[in-house]
Amino acid sequence: MNHENRCIKFSYMFIHLIYRLSFNIANNWGHNKNGSWDGMIGMLQRREIDIGGTGMFMLTERISVLEYIQLYTHSR
Repeated sequence: MNHENRCIKFSYMFIHLIYRLSFNIANNWGHNKNGSWDGMIGMLQRREIDIGGTGMFMLTERISVLEYIQLYTHSR
């Protein structure tokens, strides 16, 4: 266990936060088929997962379903 994980787990005790970490694999980012989303977007919409992490294009039809955040990476 690295230092960051120990600090996070220790601080959770003080704010009484219970968490569960799991990895779910979706076969695609998500497409709207007949008004129902599949893939990772569908999992987010159905609240099967709380956070999705991947590189994904911002499409107008997806904005009503999820919120995008900017990934910042260091470059030289």
